[in-house]
Amino acid sequence: MSPSDKKILLVYPGTYGEFKPFMPLSLLYLASILRLNGYECEVFDMRLQELGKCDLSGTLCVGISTMTGPMVGDALRFAESVRAYDKSIPIIWGGVHPSLLAEQTARSSLVDIVVRGEGEETLLELVRRLDSGEPFDDVMGLTYQESGEIISTPDRPFLDMNDLPIDLPYDLFMIGKYELDYFPVHTSRGCPGKCSFCYNIGFNRGSYRYKSAERVLEEVDLVLERFQVDKLSFGHEDNFFTSRKRVEQICKGLVELDREIEWVACCRFDTLDRYGDDFIDLLEESGCSELVFGGESGSQAVLDGVLDKGITVEQMLAVTTKLAKTKIGEAVFFMNGIPAETDDDLDLTMSLIDRMAEINPELNIIGFQIFVPYPATRLSDKVEREYAYSMPERLEDWARYALFRDVEPTWLSKQKTRELKGITTMAHFAFCEQKSEVPERFNTFPYSLVFTALTRSARWRWKHRFFKYPLEWDVVEWFVSRNRGWI
Repeated sequence: MSPSDKKILLVYPGTYGEFKPFMPLSLLYLASILRLNGYECEVFDMRLQELGKCDLSGTLCVGISTMTGPMVGDALRFAESVRAYDKSIPIIWGGVHPSLLAEQTARSSLVDIVVRGEGEETLLELVRRLDSGEPFDDVMGLTYQESGEIISTPDRPFLDMNDLPIDLPYDLFMIGKYELDYFPVHTSRGCPGKCSFCYNIGFNRGSYRYKSAERVLEEVDLVLERFQVDKLSFGHEDNFFTSRKRVEQICKGLVELDREIEWVACCRFDTLDRYGDDFIDLLEESGCSELVFGGESGSQAVLDGVLDKGITVEQMLAVTTKLAKTKIGEAVFFMNGIPAETDDDLDLTMSLIDRMAEINPELNIIGFQIFVPYPATRLSDKVEREYAYSMPERLEDWARYALFRDVEPTWLSKQKTRELKGITTMAHFAFCEQKSEVPERFNTFPYSLVFTALTRSARWRWKHRFFKYPLEWDVVEWFVSRNRGWI
């Protein structure tokens, strides 16, 4: 049977008016598979397009991809508009959040079917069944409600990433409105790490899959020529560096292109610590300009006993020492307010940050936030079990679940929560060395004066570890909580 002339509408939730958002790569791959199999696709990015202007005519089904938090609320708003337009249009949910909480998601009246995990093959097979009117109860990777009963079909095996298209349908996107200073090229999925707070174990089932170096270089060549860019991001994946041989082949291929290219990626401290100076020299020669790491804590007891991070403080210092000798930037995330973390543990984290900054003055601390439990992780199970923490029980309630400002950590006292919120906010100022790293308004009078004052306050407080009576930061917290933007 030939494909229907009806379209499949793929939706990325968000708040309209966001400036230069990241391109939704998940929809890019879904659309590529559907197109290759003869289906017409349209992409609707709620961050760039007004909900009221969405054309739902001729729609076979709607696919919505979402992560945990406010995106869920935006997705629900779109689903409501579909129901109001035509109740017969199937609404399919996918992405990280619906995959991790498939049964809970499927119970919502605004969800018809949940696609779990990788969506390319599952969505194509489901669309074919919807198009032909055939049942889909034997399609792997689905969860749905039927006669009040939740039904989940078996998990679908992971696909071979080398089978994914290289010439992707960028024409479906409002390409000029995305953040493309570093053009995204997606090369792997999953991570072999066992971090207790990470979605990976639930979503990727602990697996790591990747495109071959040859495949990556072919895609890089296409992107460079098609879009005339010279900066690439391999940072839209969890761990670019798991296979040393593959990364070396990619780097050598980039060198052989004989053109000025910059690229960034995510890495683990233990991974880079295993690789010698010759490897790092190759990274630098190939154009690597920044590596992003998750440090999380400076307490080995927390890293091992709570986070199951699989890295050591010594490895963080060793990698920082290596990168300080190069032009490769080092950006690191840290957390505070971790369950069972003591004041001494917190001080160890701050001291580690100071030591790393002394070793590498160009160190970029890009986050020092209160831990937030996310669904279907071992650490979220722990806080529910040991600290009487309650995760939302309905899909609709997840819309109000976002950063630390929206979550009340039951493992912390109210006073400690207030203190850590202040530390989290001031850390953005304490480690913001250049005003170019913040919104343009902070570079103009009178905001520039406020920015300078807050930066000096933050650095003084951090240096002296004086976080009591954070009156100025209470005001900043109040303002930021009502004017979401850069913190």
